[in-house]
Amino acid sequence: MVKMSKKKYKDAVLDSGGVITTIANRMGVTRKAVYDWLNRYPEMLKFKEQEEEKILDMAEISLFSQVKSKDFGATKYILSTKGKNRGYIEKSEQIIEHQGEGIKFIIERQNGDPPKVK
Repeated sequence: MVKMSKKKYKDAVLDSGGVITTIANRMGVTRKAVYDWLNRYPEMLKFKEQEEEKILDMAEISLFSQVKSKDFGATKYILSTKGKNRGYIEKSEQIIEHQGEGIKFIIERQNGDPPKVK
């Protein structure tokens, strides 16, 4: 049986992106073993969360680089997510028929609020 330690866990988490499978493989244990161990030592979860934040930062830097290069898809994505408060939101419309009558629902999300049905 492989002995798991806090140092071994921290080393396995480094540059893992916070991916449990990667951490488990580096430690020579199963994913379940890592989850069980984290349940015993929940304070160690912060190291995995820090790695997840690092990978998100890297993704944002890459995305911003694409926007600077005037990539349309990246620009549209930034505007539809981070630019929502400036009015760059997409609306989804569907027509649902009920007993021959058309009903139109417009569902909007703004600033992470729950969807509003109009």
